[in-house]
Amino acid sequence: MWKPVQLQKLAAIFGGYEGARHFHFYGMSVLVIFLFLYVSAAFAIKGTVQSMFTGRLSKAQQEKLDRR
Repeated sequence: MWKPVQLQKLAAIFGGYEGARHFHFYGMSVLVIFLFLYVSAAFAIKGTVQSMFTGRLSKAQQEKLDRR
C-alpha cells in the first residue's frame, strides 16, 4: 500500500501505514526463505528438478523405488 487512501480500513487492521509495511516486510522475508529452502532441497536430490518438469521419474529413480 503506497498510500492508504483507498484501503483505509485495511491499513487500520495492520495498525496504520507503518504496521502494513512491517507486515509486508516480514511476510516477504518468510516467503523468500521458504522458496530458497524449497529450491535448495530440489537441487540437492539428483533428478528431482527433471521429475518436476516431466512428471516422470528417471529410469534410475524408478529402479531404486522398485528395489524397495
